[in-house]
Amino acid sequence: MQAACPDYKVPCRNTVRARITRKYEEQKSALFTDLDHVTSASITTDTWTSTATHSYITVTEHHITNSWEMKSNVLMTRAMPERHTGSNIATKLIDCVSEFGLEGKIECCVTTFMSEEKNVSVSSVYPVVCGLTCKRLLPNASDSTTVSKVKAIISSELSRRYRPTVAETASSLPIMASLLDPRYKRLPFLTPQLRLAAESALESRVEDIPLKLLDRDNGEPPSKKARTDDLDFLMFTSPGKDKCDDELKDYLLEKCVDVSPLTWWKDNESKYPRVAVVAKQILCIPATSVPSERVFSTAGILVSKLRNRLSPSLVDNIIFLNKNIVPEFEVLDE
Repeated sequence: MQAACPDYKVPCRNTVRARITRKYEEQKSALFTDLDHVTSASITTDTWTSTATHSYITVTEHHITNSWEMKSNVLMTRAMPERHTGSNIATKLIDCVSEFGLEGKIECCVTTFMSEEKNVSVSSVYPVVCGLTCKRLLPNASDSTTVSKVKAIISSELSRRYRPTVAETASSLPIMASLLDPRYKRLPFLTPQLRLAAESALESRVEDIPLKLLDRDNGEPPSKKARTDDLDFLMFTSPGKDKCDDELKDYLLEKCVDVSPLTWWKDNESKYPRVAVVAKQILCIPATSVPSERVFSTAGILVSKLRNRLSPSLVDNIIFLNKNIVPEFEVLDE
């Protein structure tokens, strides 16, 4: 630096720390504002140990914006000297959710195939698993004995872990995500009985969407309740339920298209507003905890043998800024 810019005075350690802390607080405040408008989100988490033998827990947040874009944020990378038990990790996650104002908004927590952060991944879990077990891993006459054994073991493990033929699987979040994906909504990898069960589970979820949430998600003021006849409460069916059923049936009757789910729902949100709310809640769930694990590579460069005295709070601040700040480049006129 002395040779490149003799007049430049390198900031001292305390100045750099103070600037990082100030920038962290500014960025965290901006993130609070963004998350305040989020109606549903998912989180991923994982733990790691630095070269200084400090244990950390990282939590990332994922949601779909009103313009149907996948957004990811690193919420924290905090020291975790406690044992990595389920209860201790749960306590950390609850504290994190509370700190960032996400109470009641978390749809799923992914704790451990796919690593997409900008595109939908959870809807592809069962299409891939069933494609492997029902097609790619079937025995072939040209297979050697070793290949046949490997195929059988992999197929058996996939079936045991994902249970694609079990009734409870039909109401799982990955299956509902496939049903909300315009590429897979016919669910050809399931039996007819399981497809009906999946559609029924999605129908129940759509019916549970509160009207105030629907209005808020569409960015419209809450609609006033229409005046009804005094004897409407005696009717056997509810007009609202019928409307909901028709909307879901119309969506399922549309042909499958090979297009990004986010792009499709951005174009069709107004056509299926209730189903779109559920799609935004479920499709934001990552298939794995890879987003949290990606932070470890950055952390490994940061907390090296030459910088093993960085405090856990400073590590948290630096990683938060590194992962959440979008670089802004000034365009110079030619």
